Amino acid sequence: MKSFARFKAALTAAFTAAALLTVSVPAVQAESGTDNAAVPEDLIGIATQFGDVNFDQTVSMTDAIQLQRYLLGDSSKLGNWKNADLDENNVIDIFDLAVLKRQMLGEKTEAGGTLSVKVVDMMTGEPLANTNIFVWAIYDGHSYDVAQWDYDPDDDAVIAGLPQSDKYQYVIDLCNLPSGYGSSCNQQLVFTYDGKEDKEIVLRVAADNAEKNVRIDKYDWAQLQEQPNCGVMNITDKDGNPYYPRFFFEELALPDGEYHVDFELFDYYDIQLLDPDNEFGREIQALFPDVEFADKRNGFDFTVRDGKADRGLRFDFAPIEGQRNYLNVRCVDFATGEPLKGVKLSLIEAPAAYARTVSEWTTDETGSQEFELLHAGFPAYKVQVEEVPAGYSGDKGQEIRWSFVNGCKNEVTLYFVRDTSFRNVTVDIFKWEDGSLSNDAAAFDVWSADFTDITNLNMQKVYENLKAGEPFMLPDGSYIAALNGTQLREKGLAGIDLYNPNDTDALESGVDPEHFMLQTSVIRFTVQDGKPVRDLMFFVRDYDPALDEPTEIPEIIEEKKPLPETIA
Repeated sequence: MKSFARFKAALTAAFTAAALLTVSVPAVQAESGTDNAAVPEDLIGIATQFGDVNFDQTVSMTDAIQLQRYLLGDSSKLGNWKNADLDENNVIDIFDLAVLKRQMLGEKTEAGGTLSVKVVDMMTGEPLANTNIFVWAIYDGHSYDVAQWDYDPDDDAVIAGLPQSDKYQYVIDLCNLPSGYGSSCNQQLVFTYDGKEDKEIVLRVAADNAEKNVRIDKYDWAQLQEQPNCGVMNITDKDGNPYYPRFFFEELALPDGEYHVDFELFDYYDIQLLDPDNEFGREIQALFPDVEFADKRNGFDFTVRDGKADRGLRFDFAPIEGQRNYLNVRCVDFATGEPLKGVKLSLIEAPAAYARTVSEWTTDETGSQEFELLHAGFPAYKVQVEEVPAGYSGDKGQEIRWSFVNGCKNEVTLYFVRDTSFRNVTVDIFKWEDGSLSNDAAAFDVWSADFTDITNLNMQKVYENLKAGEPFMLPDGSYIAALNGTQLREKGLAGIDLYNPNDTDALESGVDPEHFMLQTSVIRFTVQDGKPVRDLMFFVRDYDPALDEPTEIPEIIEEKKPLPETIA
């Protein structure tokens, strides 16, 4: 795009003649349609750029000729009649042509605002020539191109005639950045005119090798973990000039100066910026008295001095105000299905972190207790069995996992078995290589399971940490038993993978795969008429890295980071 000022002499002569031809032309209503470029149906009646009469995304002499022909009756249609209505009175007449003349001569007019864009290096301010600048707009859900050009520091390119109503949002994208400046994915600026007549925008781009000297963390206090991809930051200097518009990442390069950063959350994350004065904010401050909290819902200011931020920088997130998750804990006699009274339990929040006990209770005749909870995470809570009624044994507790606090409802059913002298089930562990009894290899858990729909097993834990070879009681039904994999690995053992041909070569044809679930360390069985329908046996073998370590998909171990200690 060239500077319009350099055409001033030629345009002055052209419009002197044109004005003599148009003084006596009466005002006329514009017709929709075009002699040049097609106007999309959804843009008919929308001003995209005052002066762009023929709708070709530029304002030039051809627009003046098009409007002149229309006023003289040589053309019955305009490319975009709204763009030709430069004085915005819904009538196309010689006054609009007069405004267009002034606009093209570089004079200030009432027909929209102007836009100039410069592209420079983030740290040095040096211009980045030949960067492609692409400007487009959004109006009432409709988007359209405005202009596109290569940035030339020696050419003061100005786009004029942009509608200034706050209904228009303008977007600047940078493309084809110079070598060493990466992609344009983080160089997008969205703006409105906000009543201003002119926009002079400088976009700054950090070089790929620029030192990332500032870090702004994003921390979700409901889950007690970083939440890095939940939205975008907008970083400006103290005068509002953009440095990082719509920036996704935590680490960035900034020159020394005073800055402001605000945050825009993505809609699909069920969190909000933390309010230190609401219920959740007060609770978190009590749990972490050594952490400083501040209200950052409108962003915060910071300074970079001598290449470093003046303090630790972080946005804090919390559950959406008024949202809760719901938990119902039931205790049941496994044999009868009736509620079990007298079980003592605890509800522990963030068991892997600060492990706060939020409730202790003993079941009444209903056997159940309901909770409204404010925390999430993996795990968010643990239901822990502290004491069972005399004559019973069973579940030790369960962990509760929620991604967000967003109205989720969980029901945990804990099953307990009456401990009598009738113990009808025994499970043994055998070493596959030599057939030796290995009941000390690992403990195992037992779940009741409905096998009618194998793709959607309805499982409920019945026993935890049972010792192989010792009898225990189960009523008639279908079950799954699984060895503790961690304990097996510690003993240098593993189950046989039924879906790995290299592993199952060792199995004799007499072993029925239907007795197992994926591995011989997990068995499925039925108790009928008071006894198992077959002998119950786990099979284990020596741990073999060639069979048990993944080769194509590496194991990913997430580094557990400490809780933040400072806050901006």
